[in-house]
Amino acid sequence: MPNVQDSGPNAAGHAGADSAGAAGTGQPVPQAWRDWITRQRERIDAEISTHLNALKQQMARRSRLLEAVEYALASGGKRLRPILVLETCRVCGGSEEMGWPAALAAECIHTFSLIHDDLPAMDDDDLRRGK
Repeated sequence: MPNVQDSGPNAAGHAGADSAGAAGTGQPVPQAWRDWITRQRERIDAEISTHLNALKQQMARRSRLLEAVEYALASGGKRLRPILVLETCRVCGGSEEMGWPAALAAECIHTFSLIHDDLPAMDDDDLRRGK
C-alpha cells in the first residue's frame, strides 16, 4: 500500500473552536477543520466553474439546460459529497486528478436530487417529516 500523506484537517492541527459544536455533539469544531473544509469548498466551486465554462465553449449557442445547471450548481452548499469522494480517492492511493470526475458527478447528482424532490409532482404531501 502506498504511503499516503494526510491532507485533511489533522495535518494542520486543531487550534480554535466553534461555539456551535461538532454535528450537534456540543464538542467544539476545531478552527483547522473549518479552514480545511472552506478551502475544499473553494476548490470544488472553482472546478465546477471550470467545467461549466468548458461546456459553454463547446456549445454553439446558449443552452437553457446549461443555464439551469449553472444556476443550480452556483447556489453553493456544503459540498461534502465531492469532498468525501476526493478524500476516498486519496486514501486509496489515487490521484486528485482521478477523483475529480466522480466528485463533480456526485455533486451534480446531489443537486439534481434536491431539485427533483422539490418538484410539485414529487413533493405533494402537506406534511414534510411529520411537520
